[in-house]
Amino acid sequence: MTNPTRSASRFRTVVTRRVIGALAGLALAGGLAAGPAVAAAASTSRASATVRTAASAADLVATLDEEQRQALVDGIPNVPGTGLRLGDLGAGQRAAAYALLRSLLSAEAWTQVADLVEADAAAGASDDHHLALFGDPVGDFVLQFSTAELSLSAIRQGDTLDVQPDLVG
Repeated sequence: MTNPTRSASRFRTVVTRRVIGALAGLALAGGLAAGPAVAAAASTSRASATVRTAASAADLVATLDEEQRQALVDGIPNVPGTGLRLGDLGAGQRAAAYALLRSLLSAEAWTQVADLVEADAAAGASDDHHLALFGDPVGDFVLQFSTAELSLSAIRQGDTLDVQPDLVG
């Protein structure tokens, strides 16, 4: 007899490993950040859709109450699992958070992250995803997205966007 919890855990592990490998490959190929390339092919720096990205970050912040805004900016840089816990958000707020993340990533990188989010949801772990925002949501900022296995940092300075994946643990 198959244990459904163990099967979900195995599925999540397999998906996580694939996502981490794919994101690492995308980082090496310079395909993590959204927008047309403005730097060498081995970099993840990209020209971003500045208005869209800034509006998305501002839109997310606008959906949050004061306590949630404080949690979003109280994260610790480069420390996964700090910041705003996405499981504490309503459905519309969570959709705004994922829309912001999607706007910062290339289509290929978003597909990989969406697969991880789906695998975490199947395993009951998607509530433990976190977002932290450092800086000005309408200006230059760093957005840190973290799961139990992966951390993505999107650094936006002017019209340049740099996205870096890191393994957790």
